[in-house]
Amino acid sequence: DERSFYEEQRQKANADERSSGRDNKVRQLISVLVAARAEARGSSYASEAISGRAGNGTRNGVDRGRSTAQSGTVTRENLLDLLWPDSNASNANGLHSTIKRARAFLGNPEAILLNEEGYMLGPMVETDCEEALRHYDDVRQARKRNALFSITFHYEQIVRLTDRGPFMGGLYGSWLDGLRTRLATVRRTAAVRLIEIELERG
Repeated sequence: DERSFYEEQRQKANADERSSGRDNKVRQLISVLVAARAEARGSSYASEAISGRAGNGTRNGVDRGRSTAQSGTVTRENLLDLLWPDSNASNANGLHSTIKRARAFLGNPEAILLNEEGYMLGPMVETDCEEALRHYDDVRQARKRNALFSITFHYEQIVRLTDRGPFMGGLYGSWLDGLRTRLATVRRTAAVRLIEIELERG
């Protein structure tokens, strides 16, 4: 009857909302681990994105995990704080489930590793943002050598890797702003340089 139909639709809507919330937690977890590893690797874009940019949001965001940042690890406590900032109750089971889903999403149980300090991305995980910014470091070295072929190649790779919308689109937090800004700047620089190269070639 009509009442059963509407009850079924309400339950379906609630289930979809819960599923969407779980998916968002998975993406947020992965983005936190990506940022932590970027800082651990000592890249300038990571320091710009994380150090001192968390502000007051998300209880100082990733900045609270700086004591373990050198290893690319985020503590269990920081992950709980970041993923459930408004919750006073323990979400240990929620964190365990989110990590399990994130490993499945990344396609390998070794994609997220647990050590004595907390959780970190496994070495098998390669992100577009890390690859793009590595190409940017490489192109600076190629420009010192005036190696035009290498310069063009690295700029083309940057444009290709960043042609997928904003980094971690759909997730919000001041701790992501620096990294997004850096990637946007790198993409814009690469595009302009490629145009200049073509103009010089005539």
